[in-house]
Amino acid sequence: MGQRCDFVYISLTRHDQTGDDRSYLEWHQLEHMAEKYQFPGITGGQRWISTSACRAARSVEVDEWATVAHVTSYLMGEPIEETLDDFMGVGRPKINANPAGMAGAPSLPTHFQAPMKVVETYIGPGIYLPPQTLPFRPNRGVYFVVEEPTGETGWDEYLRQVHPAVVRELLDVPGVAGAWVLASTPLLRKRERFYSPGDYLMTVYYLDDDPADVGRRLVEPLQRSWKGQPTTPLLGAPFESMMRLDWESFGPGKDEPRTPSM
Repeated sequence: MGQRCDFVYISLTRHDQTGDDRSYLEWHQLEHMAEKYQFPGITGGQRWISTSACRAARSVEVDEWATVAHVTSYLMGEPIEETLDDFMGVGRPKINANPAGMAGAPSLPTHFQAPMKVVETYIGPGIYLPPQTLPFRPNRGVYFVVEEPTGETGWDEYLRQVHPAVVRELLDVPGVAGAWVLASTPLLRKRERFYSPGDYLMTVYYLDDDPADVGRRLVEPLQRSWKGQPTTPLLGAPFESMMRLDWESFGPGKDEPRTPSM
């Protein structure tokens, strides 16, 4: 079996102040994300974007969480401390083929960034894979949910029983392929000056169908699941994958060169 993924580094960013994110996305997809695979504990990475259709299908967006336009995840395994130091450019010179390094590299305003502990993994019905492999399976997008405890009693019970029941219910929603549940952990606060504060529960639902369509299907069951529970939902939103699934274009005859018209 491949390297175990125990943590997921989550980065949530806003749109550029100009409203045009293209230069950043080009740099991130073609240089920055690929560069991270040089570090020993990085096992995977993907980013997703909120389209106008996705934004219209959000179930909740509270305060500054409403500004999140991009979700990026990096899967991490051991050696986790060394990997995080490399990831944040701590402890040794940054590995980068670009002599300029990060100087002058594009950036987007950050809302949240921190390593999160993988606490549960789920696979949807009819998908015959171990749930640990879910992020490596192609997806159309994700539905990303962020919650935090209200401070009242009952949070531990919510984590043990209520939340797992909610996730299992949503696995039956058409288009949901599975889910990973992530939680803030004090184990990784050694470099806390680099990380966003807060104690959060994040659930990443991986999608096989159009993210906005699945998002509309999830609004009612999610909003119902939060009522009366010791949790404050901060964001519930679909995001579209930046990696396209397009095998329909390669059916019989579809990839044959066209005959020039006379």
